[in-house]
Amino acid sequence: MGATGENAQLSYCEQNAATPKVVPENPVFTVIPFDLEAGDTLKSTLKTTESTVPKPDGGVGDPSVTGLDVAGGVPIPLSPLFSGEDDTLLRSGIYAGAWSQIHSAAKKLDLSGATYDEVSGNLDLSGMATTPDNIKNKQKVKISGTATTDGIYTLTGTDGGSSFVLSPKPAAAEAIAAGTICGEMIRNGQTETPVVFQAHQDDIDLRDYYIGCKPNSVDYSFEIESEIKYTYNIQGMGGELKPNDEQYPGETLVTPTQYKVFTTADDTGTISINGVGQVAGCLVQSVSWSMTRELTERKGVFVLGACGLDPGKAGLSGTISVGFTDSQFYEWLRESTPFSLDLSIPGTEDVGYSFCIPRCLLTDNDAPRKTGSIIQTASFTGSYDDDYKCRFQIDRFDER
Repeated sequence: MGATGENAQLSYCEQNAATPKVVPENPVFTVIPFDLEAGDTLKSTLKTTESTVPKPDGGVGDPSVTGLDVAGGVPIPLSPLFSGEDDTLLRSGIYAGAWSQIHSAAKKLDLSGATYDEVSGNLDLSGMATTPDNIKNKQKVKISGTATTDGIYTLTGTDGGSSFVLSPKPAAAEAIAAGTICGEMIRNGQTETPVVFQAHQDDIDLRDYYIGCKPNSVDYSFEIESEIKYTYNIQGMGGELKPNDEQYPGETLVTPTQYKVFTTADDTGTISINGVGQVAGCLVQSVSWSMTRELTERKGVFVLGACGLDPGKAGLSGTISVGFTDSQFYEWLRESTPFSLDLSIPGTEDVGYSFCIPRCLLTDNDAPRKTGSIIQTASFTGSYDDDYKCRFQIDRFDER
């Protein structure tokens, strides 16, 4: 009997950005809970050129190997398991730097001593025993364990400050005597984080390595009655095959024990358009988008594969399907009115996420008239937002 997908395992290891064709010393590979039903499409393809040398039978000689292409995608259900490990693929996928914590030395703080004013919407953090020193304007935080101020909020204020306006605004003032605040954030940028993928087939003697991989695009999908997924689409610089007993020196494998996956059936999740929660009538049917970087390969003489992968123009485009209740989308399309899109999952195991596209512009809207509820599907692009200083932001709430 041949190999089966059930015995396949995908893992990755972060590489040094300065030497992306080199697997690091003592590499630590972290197992990815990839979507086995969809399957990955990672592939190393040899380029060949037909021989021009004639042979006695009227044909030509053996083809010559002239190049190597490494590319493909890995579909990954969103899970809190990577939070103890840095969520490297989420970070690498949008060319972001390190996760920015609310405090230079902590991602979670005791909120006791803070005060909230319901008139101004202002949260004053200066009375805390340890005051956050690294909150960024428009960062999101999760507040838990208070009397009336629990929730996920966008903070508006000065970077590194101790006083911020909350959005949405809680209805009641509170002198906070107990509770916590947590938050980490990344924004799309220019930081390159190459990784090496390992495909390990346990039922045959094979390890397949895809080296120097960078994301050409990452696709995000929120569909009804589905797992929340993102697909990491890469180009790579090289590849190598090894038998199971010939690993890289010092190579180790980390297998996370927690595989709980977020789904769109989690009724604690929220979708907001322009800061307004979309809850009435289950109007939102699906949301998906793709973050792209248009990688360009650099080739060289006496080099198999790529010498380098240079990121090109950053772009974001997507679609949203919503019940047809008014003319709002058509008006935004006609007038080129920007709007924001937020999807937040507080999490059921002390880890949650929020995905924000702060400046969306519609490029098309279609509401076909047919039997039953009319669903309009709008296409949009994500533009750079000057307040958020990005076109895409991911916030993480790790309360562990």
